[in-house]
Amino acid sequence: MSIDTLHVCMYSQPSSGGIPLYVQELLTALVEVGSGRDIAPELVTSEDLPAAHWTSAYPIHPILPRLTPYRDRTLVWAWSRMIHYTRVEQTFLDWLAGRQDLNLIHIQDYICWLAPRDFRELRRRGLAIVLTVPSMVAHGYYNNIHRFVKVYFEKSVFRSCDALLVHSEGLREAVSDFLEGVHPPIHVTPHGVWRAAGSSVRPMRAVDGPRERLLFFGDIRPNKGLHVLLRALELLPQCDLTVAGEPVVLRYFEQVRDLARRLPPGRVELIDWFVSEQEVADLFGRSSLVVLPYTSFAAQSGVLHQALTYARPVVVSDVGALGESVRRWGVGEVPPGDERALAWAIEQALDPGRYRAAVESIACIRSELTWTRTAEATIEVYRSIVR
Repeated sequence: MSIDTLHVCMYSQPSSGGIPLYVQELLTALVEVGSGRDIAPELVTSEDLPAAHWTSAYPIHPILPRLTPYRDRTLVWAWSRMIHYTRVEQTFLDWLAGRQDLNLIHIQDYICWLAPRDFRELRRRGLAIVLTVPSMVAHGYYNNIHRFVKVYFEKSVFRSCDALLVHSEGLREAVSDFLEGVHPPIHVTPHGVWRAAGSSVRPMRAVDGPRERLLFFGDIRPNKGLHVLLRALELLPQCDLTVAGEPVVLRYFEQVRDLARRLPPGRVELIDWFVSEQEVADLFGRSSLVVLPYTSFAAQSGVLHQALTYARPVVVSDVGALGESVRRWGVGEVPPGDERALAWAIEQALDPGRYRAAVESIACIRSELTWTRTAEATIEVYRSIVR
């Protein structure tokens, strides 16, 4: 039976970090593109969604219980998380019971050990399921048991969907290999360049004096390679560094602080708390170069797209989809885990001629990676499933 208007529910739990911004950009574009194609999207999200992500462009249902933060990962933390996520998913299922008009659920994140049961319930209700897979490799496993359980449930979740969305060809291949070729269709929908910066973009370097400011932005965890960048900074006496992000692994954060203390006072500015959307533009605006020194990563990076948004050249480790993107764009890649190679790449990126060329390249990339294009590709996936 043909469906005239496709009613889509976007499901996204996180209220902080890059996911709420990604969801806002995608839904806004889906509304713009879908208005003439009978697509009606709406959002189910956390009750503490920040005001910056509220909009009248599409319906927002802030029904999911907020997450209580814990610094230490103890048994109390584990038990609280189990109770919280069970409550979150049940809240969502209860809400869906009153929405007989929905055709498709587009999931941005879900707790893998709850998903098999919940996805079966979604299918029983006649709902199609699309899942965005931002990464193929977890940021870290606690032990081999955790790895086995997580991999088992992830395979079950991925295979129970009607379609999987990824942001690069390399990640599509990685997901297919992970699922041993047994999976639903995997579609590449490109990650758009953030539009939120708007008039804040300054296309040239922020520093005209003898010193340059580098920016490391985002959660502080071992695979982000901040320790490599701090060692590279010892070889770059003309550069200072701003580190802006919340610590995820406290033991690693202590290592990072020790490395920062080895440098002369004032070389490293450490902002170890969540940075609001209002502060992001200033951080990028006063930095000449964004550095993403990942040691391992399989996904696309929201920070990379923020750098493109603010017209800031980047030096990025050649890992996963991240390396795939910067190789294709020619905006600066370096082998992972090598502080000397990283220092050399930063020096090259700050050369005036190379810097101007990178800014020109970014202008082309920005015109290519639009959210309109992302929305059009996403709608094609929706329509291939629900007709």
